Amino acid sequence: MPQHFDGLMVEILERIYASLKESLHLLRESLHLENEILHRLRKDIQRTTQLVTVFGDNIMAATLAGSEIVGQSVIATIVAYEADGITATPGAVVSAQAWSAVSDATIATLTANADGTATFLALAAGTLTGSVSATVTDPDGTVLSLTGSYTLVVSAASPSTGRSVNLQVSFGTPA
Repeated sequence: MPQHFDGLMVEILERIYASLKESLHLLRESLHLENEILHRLRKDIQRTTQLVTVFGDNIMAATLAGSEIVGQSVIATIVAYEADGITATPGAVVSAQAWSAVSDATIATLTANADGTATFLALAAGTLTGSVSATVTDPDGTVLSLTGSYTLVVSAASPSTGRSVNLQVSFGTPA
C-alpha cells in the first residue's frame, strides 16, 4: 500500500477519534445535567407525613367530620396524606395496615378486612376512638411507618324522620 494512503487513513482515524471523544464529553455533560434535574425534582416531592382514616366514600382531611348512625355499617380505609392534612399523597402505596380494637365495643364493632380496610358496624349512640398504623411507600421510594388515630361518633336515628340528627368523625393529631 502506498505511504500516502497510510497517512490518509491515520488522519481519518484521528478525526473519528476526536469526534467520538467530543461526543462522549457532551454525553457526560448531558447525563450530569439530567441527574441534577432529577435530584432537584425529588427534593420537591411532598412526602407523606400522616395517616387519615376515611370512612365510606368521603375523602376527608384529618380535621373534617364524617358520620355513622346506629344500624349502619361503613368501610374505612387508611390513606396517606401530606403535611397539609388536605392532600392525599399522589402515588403513595399504603400496606401492612393495622387497626386497633375500638375503645368501646358497645358503640361499634370493628372487623379488619383482608384488603387492609376495616368495617365498622354502629350498635349504639356514643363516641369511640381507635388507632391505625401502616407502612407507606412514597413515589420516590421512601418507606415510612406511620400511626394515626380516629374518633367515630355514632348517633341514634331521629324518631320523627328516621334520619340521623348529629353525626361526625374527627381525627386526632398524627403520631
